[in-house]
Amino acid sequence: MSVGICIINHNGIALAADSAGTVANMQMFYNSMNKVFSLSNKNTIGAITYNATRINDVLIDQILKEFRFEIDSNNIKINDFYDVEKLFIDFINSKNDYYNFEFQIRNEVTNYLNGIINCCTQINFKENESSQINAIDAFIQEKNDIDLNKNSSQRFEFIEKIFNESREKLSHIKIKVDYTSDIDKNYSDIIDENLKTFFNGAEASKNEISLLANALKNEINFYLNSTDYLGLFIAGYGENSAFPKFLHLNIFHVINGNLKYEVLDKGPKGKDIIIPLAQNDVILTFCRGISYSIQNLYNQYFKSEINNKINQLDSSIFTEDQKKMLITEFLSVSDTFNDELNNI
Repeated sequence: MSVGICIINHNGIALAADSAGTVANMQMFYNSMNKVFSLSNKNTIGAITYNATRINDVLIDQILKEFRFEIDSNNIKINDFYDVEKLFIDFINSKNDYYNFEFQIRNEVTNYLNGIINCCTQINFKENESSQINAIDAFIQEKNDIDLNKNSSQRFEFIEKIFNESREKLSHIKIKVDYTSDIDKNYSDIIDENLKTFFNGAEASKNEISLLANALKNEINFYLNSTDYLGLFIAGYGENSAFPKFLHLNIFHVINGNLKYEVLDKGPKGKDIIIPLAQNDVILTFCRGISYSIQNLYNQYFKSEINNKINQLDSSIFTEDQKKMLITEFLSVSDTFNDELNNI
């Protein structure tokens, strides 16, 4: 969690942030995290970080401290404040081997795909349905007891299901960075290894292989876009201007030695400006008194239980159409609850 603020006027800049941090999937909390940084002892430039705390599993604290050392030890004079963007990007890209960026991201992608393929090949759909489906809920909605290595027709249907689910999942997420070309260049070997594991020596058509390969590429793209971005806000002075400026970036991943990022905003945009810097869930929790993720959990639980309970009703008493009608009616209660909670 992170909350920061920047106030700029003609007289100067104020940067402030909380010191709270969470790790281990929000399970641990500590109150001594540094989120405000000086980026140079020789240039008047500072930064706030928020949201994620790492780039490819390297702490931003370490990166920014060494970026500051790079600027000062080389006596880099920042004439135009906006030059700091190129300086930072070039610094990150030049440190690909030093920070072992590529190893970290390849390791993440490998583990992610291995988990998916292991679930797909080892699953027994009629045993331990709940935990198995939770493990690969993005892929499998229909539970069929099939042998993927022996029945080519069923295997092909299964692969098409994987491809369609993967594509559908991508349609619901905002793809900020398209990693497709990077995946083709860097992760073909990982995909090939997982294809071998999936087919396990069974004969497969080119179409089957292509379908699954595309699904895995989509999955990697989804995974890389679903992880938290790091917010980086830099403000300060260049030598050629008497007044302060700012630069607001979203930092994603370093892939193949290149930092993926976007420029959200840059200024000045007027005489005086106040810029809030925070994760949406933190602001919503502060304003609403309840975390949006908790509210979503309520809704998901209600809807899941309603579906499960009604579908388990005796089919000799309730027809399928009646069950569907009941589900529709009871789901409206969940929606009403959500509306009332928002009103409160």
